[in-house]
Amino acid sequence: MGVESGAAVQEGIRRWVHRFNHADLEGLLSLYSEQAVLVPTTLAEPLTGTPLLRGYFDRVMSRRPRLHARLHEPLVVRVQTDWALCSGCYDFAEEEVPVTWLPARFSFCWRLEGDAWRILDHHSSWAPGAAPPPS
Repeated sequence: MGVESGAAVQEGIRRWVHRFNHADLEGLLSLYSEQAVLVPTTLAEPLTGTPLLRGYFDRVMSRRPRLHARLHEPLVVRVQTDWALCSGCYDFAEEEVPVTWLPARFSFCWRLEGDAWRILDHHSSWAPGAAPPPS
């Protein structure tokens, strides 16, 4: 699993940001394994499985003003045979003017399921000193 796998995982992160920004709930959920664990930026407790992830992302994508994400490069990707870790930073902002970007960080654990990489574990947290947006 060499360079192609690392590129596939990086592209998966870019798809995650694109689908999040376009409020594509089904597309976003399709990136996750059915038993994925999410440690979300805006909740204290981890969420496990598609139904809980659906409820969380539906609330996040339905809020007004809506949140948007932007990805920082470079991403740190480590690939093994059928799993990969990807860590990095992204920012979130509400779709208001002026835009105030709030820094956050993430780690994704991806697992190769068949011929597709799926998110098995996703941790997201505000960067130290970042003030979270209002709930």
